[in-house]
Amino acid sequence: SIKKGGYCVLTATSISNPSLIVNAVIKGDIFEAKAHVKDVLDAGFAMFATRDLEAAKEYCRVRYEGNMDKRYGMLQSSKAWNLKHYGVYSPFRPNYGAWYNTPVNSGNSCCDFRIAMSEFGCQGLEIDMPIVCWGTDMRWNGNSWDLYKPLEPADSDDNVYRQNSYRVLLTRGRDGFIVYVPDDRALDGVYELFVELGIKIL
Repeated sequence: SIKKGGYCVLTATSISNPSLIVNAVIKGDIFEAKAHVKDVLDAGFAMFATRDLEAAKEYCRVRYEGNMDKRYGMLQSSKAWNLKHYGVYSPFRPNYGAWYNTPVNSGNSCCDFRIAMSEFGCQGLEIDMPIVCWGTDMRWNGNSWDLYKPLEPADSDDNVYRQNSYRVLLTRGRDGFIVYVPDDRALDGVYELFVELGIKIL
């Protein structure tokens, strides 16, 4: 990273490391993921885990207060049906342009936290700070990821696509990411996984 005007500017070398963490996590290689966490955090890329969605939203509001150019908002897997019970909703046909581009408090902006964007709406696009809302379609059992479709092979289209969906969600952030894991016993393993990685707890 380079210091410029009192701010830390991430270089191409430093910002390549978060994807190494994400790829290792998705593969279930926690040792490999942990090896990169300190360097990425030291470079200024923020990584948090939380079970408090309101705390995640408030962090974004405070971090970017007064900076109307910054974009932050909720992302979720299209198969994370459980999230609607926690106030996270992804419509079938969202207004993509408004979500990414309209000003804070417009009612349609990602920064208003009214809706979450799924992997279909964020592939190839970025925001500054995504809140990745974790669903029960991707569960960690303490040693590996449970198969989304347990009666199908690990390399089936459905199982591979589900893992790739979370890879997309976790790599949408320019400044970092926040992983929100609902207070659901089925997801305790996911939260414990991110804590074990050594990322910050929000």
